[in-house]
Amino acid sequence: MKKRVYTDFAWECLRRNPQYISDWEAAMLKEGRRVSDISDSVVKTQNVLDLEAEKKWGLMKYVDPNNPDPIDVFWSPRLSKRSIRLALSTYGDFTWGSITCKPEVHQRTLQLMDDTLCIKIFNNNNYFQFFADGGITLNENSNLFLYIPLSLKTNTISRNIDIIKSIINNRCETDEKEKHCLDLLKAIDDRNQGLTHKDIASEIFGEERVRNEWSSDSWLRANIRYRLKKANDLITSGYLNYL
Repeated sequence: MKKRVYTDFAWECLRRNPQYISDWEAAMLKEGRRVSDISDSVVKTQNVLDLEAEKKWGLMKYVDPNNPDPIDVFWSPRLSKRSIRLALSTYGDFTWGSITCKPEVHQRTLQLMDDTLCIKIFNNNNYFQFFADGGITLNENSNLFLYIPLSLKTNTISRNIDIIKSIINNRCETDEKEKHCLDLLKAIDDRNQGLTHKDIASEIFGEERVRNEWSSDSWLRANIRYRLKKANDLITSGYLNYL
């Protein structure tokens, strides 16, 4: 079945972090907002409380951890490897329309407190963030310069270009590493819902095998402990490696 929107694995990890959930709730109370009050406008605006989210979690704006939809998740450019700065040009043949006028490409914008714009493009498979000075007006005929820092590693530059092309051309890519890590998060979810280690093993390896091989020092129990530890590591800070 075709996905409606891409999966942001880093967000899947962070939204399960108990301390992030607590910080988000505290931020909502300080703003006097309830979840149902949050605007669904296309252009989001960063506020003072969001600066703490950027400093502590890498998010440029607090996002409801109950929402798996990542379209309003914006990652700090100091951490994200899917970010490039852009500027308008008076010449050239690379236009904003060549990116955004494709039917499968969508965009979301966050205005930062310093007036910088973060414009995220995405499809049902991936996303990329562009940063631009505030006050610029982008239309489909706007010519662009993309600024790639020389400090970036060559493979990161190549990966950035590949991601942008995959979004424009609506290519589907499968990241087996992220798929494996999503399986680890499923183990944490099961544990938080009250399942025992043995119950989780039965889901993964089958009831018959667990019945025959489970013991206090079995490889099955060790495997479940390993999965839960790895998942907790990803939720705590390992998600930063997937930005």
